[in-house]
Amino acid sequence: MSIPIFDAHRRANAIPQAKNDEDKAAAALDEIRLNAVREIVSAQISLRTSLAANDAAAVLRATAQTSYDAALDSYKQGVGTVTASVEISALSAAATLAYATGQLGSAPR
Repeated sequence: MSIPIFDAHRRANAIPQAKNDEDKAAAALDEIRLNAVREIVSAQISLRTSLAANDAAAVLRATAQTSYDAALDSYKQGVGTVTASVEISALSAAATLAYATGQLGSAPR
């Protein structure tokens, strides 16, 4: 067994080093927590946006169907034109395509 007479202040330096390591670990933990919160908030915003887009698409579909039915009825009654019916049908198809491709609600390029 040997006991060093002089340890070059190893024990005295070990405590500040341990505190420094603890501070580094706490900072790393704080950064991980902050990143997790950012990801959660981002996912929540994406979910709400997707749900709102889905609701808007449902309203748009119902509106397009109403417009189409009205144009068809007016054509059947003799007061509308085939052109109006086809135009409404094309607009309805364009809205469906925009929703399916994820372009519904985005600005034209």
